[in-house]
Amino acid sequence: MKLYTNTHWLAVWLIVLVVAGSSVNLALETRDILQLYATIRELDFTMSTMALQSNSTSTVILAQLRADNPAEYGGLEATQISLSAYFSSGTFSLFQQNPLVWGRMISSALAPLKSTTWNFTILLNPQNATALDSFYQNHNRDVTASVSFQVLVTTSFLHTFTGAIFYQKEQDLALA
Repeated sequence: MKLYTNTHWLAVWLIVLVVAGSSVNLALETRDILQLYATIRELDFTMSTMALQSNSTSTVILAQLRADNPAEYGGLEATQISLSAYFSSGTFSLFQQNPLVWGRMISSALAPLKSTTWNFTILLNPQNATALDSFYQNHNRDVTASVSFQVLVTTSFLHTFTGAIFYQKEQDLALA
């Protein structure tokens, strides 16, 4: 028994299926890229708290940074956080000319439709610790932290084609 197939029609149908599959893939990838750029515009970072903590052996600043991702895209990752800070009370300031600087490498996914929070401990050298503790006590604990921070955000797509995105923000908050 001889099976007859029209190879011409088979080739046409294979090409149609390949084009249809490629079109669906292109539409899905385009949607993902559009979601990525929409998420980049909506992403927000906030320094939630900064608190001074002293004990007999060290003085540290406890800091909390929050990232809000209100979009449905979940492929973003924070990879680095850096900040600088000075402190003021009324007309007096400390470290304004030479702010305290701190940075850390992280690898943290920014979940879609959620907030992500990081807690950091910033260890102060003895000289800065004494100066900040005295400033804090001398101004009745009414001290404002002026913080400038950067967050480096990337995805595999951004890393390959455009590099990373730096989010930079300045914020004043009470030093607790």
